[in-house]
Amino acid sequence: MNTNKMEEIYQKTADVLDSMIPVSWRAIHLYAEVSKEARKVFFYFYPMNSDLPVYNLDIVDEYRVKDQEYEALEDELYDLCSALWEEFDHQNQEQWSNLTLHLDHSGKFTIDL
Repeated sequence: MNTNKMEEIYQKTADVLDSMIPVSWRAIHLYAEVSKEARKVFFYFYPMNSDLPVYNLDIVDEYRVKDQEYEALEDELYDLCSALWEEFDHQNQEQWSNLTLHLDHSGKFTIDL
């Protein structure tokens, strides 16, 4: 099994998430549902020094981020989640229907399928 492509997708996903969040953060929890017919992706993050999560749909209003910039990154995030779903099939692994990614500020992550 060649994991280089999956590692690349995981890294790009982490980079996009980091770009979407305009403040320092300590943890991100992403949830993705992907199938041939549909896909849904959302996440929340914990800002540094806060115990209150911020939902991704609140970022634009709370942090005054430009809609177009945020939506472009959101589209990229959706595409990366779809690419990961497809890569599981290419690697002859069972394709998941939902995935949860936990990422901390040091770059460590775990995946729940």
